[in-house]
Amino acid sequence: HWWSIPIQSLAILCAAILSNNLIEKPFRLRRWSKSSGFTIAYGIVIASISAASIYLSRNYSQFIFLGKVDLIWDGISSAECLSGKQFSKQELISSCTLPPKKEDTPSLISIGDSQTAHLLPLLNRLNAETGAGIMYYTHMGLNFPSIRQSGMKYHKTLEEFDDRYERLLNAYKAFIDSAREGDILILSSKFVVHNWGLSQEPNTNGELSLYFDESNLEYTLKDAFLAWKESLKRLTGQASQKGIRTVLFTSFPGIYGEIPKCLSDPQWFNDFNWCVDETLVYSRNKIAMQAVPVNSYLKNLASTNPSVYLFDQFNTLCPTSSDKCIPSYTRDGIHLSRIGASTLYGKLNTPCLALPL
Repeated sequence: HWWSIPIQSLAILCAAILSNNLIEKPFRLRRWSKSSGFTIAYGIVIASISAASIYLSRNYSQFIFLGKVDLIWDGISSAECLSGKQFSKQELISSCTLPPKKEDTPSLISIGDSQTAHLLPLLNRLNAETGAGIMYYTHMGLNFPSIRQSGMKYHKTLEEFDDRYERLLNAYKAFIDSAREGDILILSSKFVVHNWGLSQEPNTNGELSLYFDESNLEYTLKDAFLAWKESLKRLTGQASQKGIRTVLFTSFPGIYGEIPKCLSDPQWFNDFNWCVDETLVYSRNKIAMQAVPVNSYLKNLASTNPSVYLFDQFNTLCPTSSDKCIPSYTRDGIHLSRIGASTLYGKLNTPCLALPL
């Protein structure tokens, strides 16, 4: 910004004066005697300025650049719960769960891929402020539920998929076994990654995803979508039979293109109009089209099962009031940022979760 130039110039001038008087002159004039009051004063000033700079940069950088501070909530922090590590049931419950703080407060069961992993700040906040229990386990690149597939970045073969997906299933079974009536299952994976009903495009590794049934017979894309819908319907039905509600997240408004830093990491003195890119990567309609098949089915499933709730993540992060999605809600175009998690917090709790505040 043009108005920051005088501020930067003044800061540089002040730093130069301090450097000249507190470092250069004492060296040249040999004012370093232990008995010299000036030397002691210089040392105290330099140490104080350095310490203050380090403290402010570490503890108030968000406030300086964002104009506010997003709190980091304590809770589940084990990286192993995000990595798809093979746990025993006892290890899983010990490392990746938080019990409810009140007897009548439900636990939130969250299992899925890397998009689910980025819900952790929101889940920890719900635990801190509402007392909700947390059961949490994710594996990068694996939707939950999913159908068997090959050609993905993290599981190129069916054998790799089966091994890793079994870990998600085992975690789910362990959580469901320990769940109580009234607990809530949150399903927030990136189902739209498959481009169901639109086209079959190469993944980031240049390969096509292929889908298979339990007999290793390859599905057509249409049949794979039908099989996935059936697996999701079966999963939510099983949860309902145990008295567990399910919250389905609509698709995340992903942005597949370079995002200017002033948008992905906004500052209080910037606004979207100043930073807007003229490309279409932020076009709300274009982003929404990617998710039509998945979101339509999620809406239909929620309308036919009273124990299933649809949480409109897409419109919460990318409101209809604008024709563009402003990507401060995402850290890299495809995952939720802490700003995004804060945006979802209030909307998710009411009425989907209805947790006591």
